[in-house]
Amino acid sequence: MSRTRRYFPWPRSLFRKNQMEDELTEELHFHLEKEIEKNIAAGISPEEARYAALRSFGGVDQIKERCRDTSRVRWLEAFWQDLGYGVRMLAKSPGFTAIAVLVLALSIAANSIVFSVLHALLVRPLPFKDPHRVAVISEIDSEGQPRDVSSANLNAWKNKNQVFQQLAGRRGMDTILTGRDYADQLMGDRVTLDLLPLLGWRPVLGRAFAESDYEPGAEPVVIVSHSLWQRHFGSDPGILGQTLTLDQNRYTIVGVMPRQFWFWSGGNQADVFVPLLFSPEELTQSGSRPVTVFGRLRPGVSIKEAQAEMELKIQQLKQEYPRVYSGWSMKVLSMRDWHLQRETAFAGMLKALPLLQAAVAFVLLIACANLANLVLARTLSRRKEMAIRSALGAGRWRLVRQLLIESVLLSGLGGLFGSVLAFWGIRLSIFLIPEEIKGLLPGGRETIGLELPVLGFMLAISMLTALIFGLAPALKASRVNLNQALKEGGRSTREGPNGSRSLLVICEIAISLVLLIGAGLMIKSFLRLLRVHVGFNPEHVVAMLLLSPANSPRDAAFYTQLLQRVKALPGIEDAGLMNNVPAGEFWMAGEEFVIEGRPARRLGEGPRAITTLIDPDFFHTMGIPLLKGRFFTKQDSREAPGVAIIGQSLAHRYFPGEDPIGKRLRPSGMELKAPWLSIVGVVGDVRHKLSAEPVPTLYGSYLLQDLIGDMTLFVRTPLEQARVLESVRKEVRQIDLSQPITYSWTMDHIVIASMFISRFVAWLLGTYATLALIFSLTGIYGVISYSVSQRTHEIGVRMALGAQQSHVSKLFVGKALFLALIGV
Repeated sequence: MSRTRRYFPWPRSLFRKNQMEDELTEELHFHLEKEIEKNIAAGISPEEARYAALRSFGGVDQIKERCRDTSRVRWLEAFWQDLGYGVRMLAKSPGFTAIAVLVLALSIAANSIVFSVLHALLVRPLPFKDPHRVAVISEIDSEGQPRDVSSANLNAWKNKNQVFQQLAGRRGMDTILTGRDYADQLMGDRVTLDLLPLLGWRPVLGRAFAESDYEPGAEPVVIVSHSLWQRHFGSDPGILGQTLTLDQNRYTIVGVMPRQFWFWSGGNQADVFVPLLFSPEELTQSGSRPVTVFGRLRPGVSIKEAQAEMELKIQQLKQEYPRVYSGWSMKVLSMRDWHLQRETAFAGMLKALPLLQAAVAFVLLIACANLANLVLARTLSRRKEMAIRSALGAGRWRLVRQLLIESVLLSGLGGLFGSVLAFWGIRLSIFLIPEEIKGLLPGGRETIGLELPVLGFMLAISMLTALIFGLAPALKASRVNLNQALKEGGRSTREGPNGSRSLLVICEIAISLVLLIGAGLMIKSFLRLLRVHVGFNPEHVVAMLLLSPANSPRDAAFYTQLLQRVKALPGIEDAGLMNNVPAGEFWMAGEEFVIEGRPARRLGEGPRAITTLIDPDFFHTMGIPLLKGRFFTKQDSREAPGVAIIGQSLAHRYFPGEDPIGKRLRPSGMELKAPWLSIVGVVGDVRHKLSAEPVPTLYGSYLLQDLIGDMTLFVRTPLEQARVLESVRKEVRQIDLSQPITYSWTMDHIVIASMFISRFVAWLLGTYATLALIFSLTGIYGVISYSVSQRTHEIGVRMALGAQQSHVSKLFVGKALFLALIGV
């Protein structure tokens, strides 16, 4: 060992920084001396043997650098040096930095907006105790439609199941609050004793329902929502013990729910909760009045296990009541799935969101690829810097680390600005969603936002983009040819073909073009919807819902008097009534009817049409044209023969090639004794869903009815909606203080709201496709910039030999056009 030490005078003092370096130095000496002895044994002189060993192990400076990098303190110090150097390098190239940060911010913000919507709909926990254990049980009828469970079945299952810890029921109610200056319609729920505890909620003020509240003859009590407490009682802490008059019944207030409480009630937050009382018949007779049944699963029980047990229950019901439950089944869904499937307004959004998520993922990949090209082109101008650093002892990992740190800095800046853009983008998206839809969001209206999961998602994709667009250029730039790069006046030569980058740009253009075409088709479909004639004139028409008190429908005289008063108001051009809303989401599938003189069909197989009640001036108010016959008149009353008006699609479907005027029909089903109605007119079709063909519609006059339920008042006026609403409310109060106007819309708003899914998806997809196209163009710029930097010397030679600037420009512009055309 001493003999070889003479031929290998290694300066150990350079490495004695700590124990780790000493151990590494000893190991290095051992292997070097072994190599020298091996060379001497091969007949090489000691001096040549030492130099050969040094060449095989690398230079002293490189080994020193590697040894220093093994020190944790040195590594941290080098990291801060690289970080500061990276900040200075980015500051020296403000144009490149600004473009890179902007591209990253836009792509990260686009992903975050869609992720925030997905998170609010599908991920954000519902505001219940252990929401994953809350399920909803539904009965599926023979036609595959979900139905609520009969109260008798709920009572039978409460103590005879192995999967549910608690079972509770709810029955919705629309109620009218009276006894104040004006009547107000409230959304409410009749609930069983176990429902609020099942959901994990207690009143913030007062008490929950007790067993005594469900005993026969108990004093009616009510729990109010936090918003109702604020609206009607001014957050009065002395509200407990006061009374509410709901549907002319007095209830004592015993509790106030917390502000954060959310529970779906017919598409809106429930304002009041009252005990749900069952009669003895309801608890024993199958097929009794239905209730929505909620269940809390036992610990460790899954939805599938609950589904299996409930299928056994329905089989037992089929055996006991074959006529009632023939062809029926049972379905158990989680609370979230039940809510999303029940609300048809979410169907289009749920189908569109994966498409949008895929689109923004492509946008992010395109952005990363383009930035990789830009970073690679930029690193070419730093080849001499990389060579000098390598010659001074920097290892390849040190060079890669330096470039990756710069990429992480760019990603961090992109994520920071992307969060700002995402915040405003989310607010804009919320602005585009109608209030009616936001009210249906699981958990309430304020669920879409930059919450911690969304911010975590942004941080994750920021770091991911740093690795994607920074690693490949760093690895390529760290492969330095010292002999060529350090030549004085060394020329830029081509480092090989860049076909992979060109192919990447071609794919980017192709993907962005596909996205652009898809967005164009969506926008075209949306514009077609805008051009669809809804069958009436929605301009300057205000609709107001008149909700009848429960168990107290109005007579025709009330509405007749109201119409007379409204038409006499200044600024009112016309007014009409209908028990539905055209182009709204309130239409049912329709009911069957019988045509006189035609063979009767079995129930469920006869002709079907939407049946609605109107007043004689409705068609004129809405601008629906008369195609044949006449409109209703005031003489079409209960004392006169029954008459009806049909839509054009009903005439074409059930009276093809015939004149329907004078034909008679009547509703079937439960109304077999209803009088025959003679068809006196045919009117134009009204599209109740713009994306579907018109459905057959049958109109009847409300003057033919003894008692009438809810109606919608339509007023044509150039006045503002708020002014019209206040004027009409005054007239309603003068007739009946107990009659509220619950909702008010403009018909323009209803038509636009019916298209909000198409509008929302078209807007987002168009935005993302435009971003993808811009990023693809940026990618072309990156490739051409890279090519120019590689061929700088060649360009100089061409110019020296007489080439014109336009000729050189054509050389690169032609390449850009070639890539774009292949992508197209």
